[in-house]
Amino acid sequence: MKSIQTEIKINATLYEVWLALTQFHAYELWNPFIVDIRGEVGLGNKLKLTLYPAMSQLNERMNENKMPDDAPNFAGQEMTSLNKSSTFKVKISHFEEEKKLSWERRSFFMGSYFHEFLLEETSNNQVIFKNNIEMSGLLVNMGWEAYIKHMYQSGLELMNEKLKEKVESDVLFIDPKLADERT
Repeated sequence: MKSIQTEIKINATLYEVWLALTQFHAYELWNPFIVDIRGEVGLGNKLKLTLYPAMSQLNERMNENKMPDDAPNFAGQEMTSLNKSSTFKVKISHFEEEKKLSWERRSFFMGSYFHEFLLEETSNNQVIFKNNIEMSGLLVNMGWEAYIKHMYQSGLELMNEKLKEKVESDVLFIDPKLADERT
């Protein structure tokens, strides 16, 4: 099993961070890594995720994170050539309001993929956001050191930074269902 753990301190309330994470319809407006999530938040629900790591920010971050002795990716290319999106389905495996949201995918051919968001309140207006991924499988093992580790590490770091920026700027997106109820 391969894993990546990232975290960031966010100066906001648990509710504000949770709201940003669970408003899937707004991901395309702020998230540089997971650009689209289709589906509803809820234990056992299925989601369709789209990762789009084509942004120049991600490529720059991957090169910053690259160690001098890292191999080129399995296609023999440098990481700056990254420009493909990936869409796949997952199932929400854990949902605990304002604390934890995780989803997973298991496939005989593709291996397993587990992604979790953890929130820890350290004070009234400060939250530690943990953004973790675990993966396994033949393809993961083949491309981990050359490509996958760098892409996901960089993508999670950028996502964390943009989440912090979004929540701390007080730009929260209201769920259209809630807006309809208020009018």
